[in-house]
Amino acid sequence: MICRAFGWGGWSAIAVWLNQWQTMITGGLALLAAFIAVRPVYRQLALMRAQNSVMVRGTVVEMIRQLDADSARVPEIIRKPLAEVHSSLQYFEAHGRQPSHFAWIDDQTQTFGRVSTAFLAFSLASYDVETIEGKKHVMSEALGALYNAFWTIHLPEYADRSPEDFNWSDEQSAAALKDANKAEATLPYVAGKVSAAFRDLDAAYDYQRAVLLRRLRKIDDSLLTQDVA
Repeated sequence: MICRAFGWGGWSAIAVWLNQWQTMITGGLALLAAFIAVRPVYRQLALMRAQNSVMVRGTVVEMIRQLDADSARVPEIIRKPLAEVHSSLQYFEAHGRQPSHFAWIDDQTQTFGRVSTAFLAFSLASYDVETIEGKKHVMSEALGALYNAFWTIHLPEYADRSPEDFNWSDEQSAAALKDANKAEATLPYVAGKVSAAFRDLDAAYDYQRAVLLRRLRKIDDSLLTQDVA
């Protein structure tokens, strides 16, 4: 009855229609089946992407933690002794060399020998991106130059007080004294180079931290938008 109402000519007309469109119907059913089958795979892939993002996020968080620890360690090594050097040099410039000058030079020679060694040990124990590593190298060189300046200033007086260890000729003593005077004249400049290296290294740590924070925000945004349902 329904077939007659629509003028299809009965079941034979339906059979003809199915025969003509069977390829399209079969293809459509195949696509539907494929879609149903692929849905779990998409969910699995989304879940794997989310898990990978969580793992990367943990790595980035640890990198930030280590970076903060390293950037905090540098001032612990350098800031106080460097501030004392600048303060003393300003005092000497205003009031001249004091009777305790040799004792101060001796103390600074020992201090910056320790500082240079401590910073070198820190640099070898921590490995950062190339930019920070470059700034650490500059800092190591600046600290070494400051230590060498203090040692050069310290040496003639020390040799005079320990002649059995040096046994210098008059010419050697005069040359050492000349080098000491030159080194003392460069102290403000050399100490300034250490201060500049300290600022540059601190800025490099800040920049790298900002890079990692941006990466962390990007990961968090991707986790919020990922559909694993």
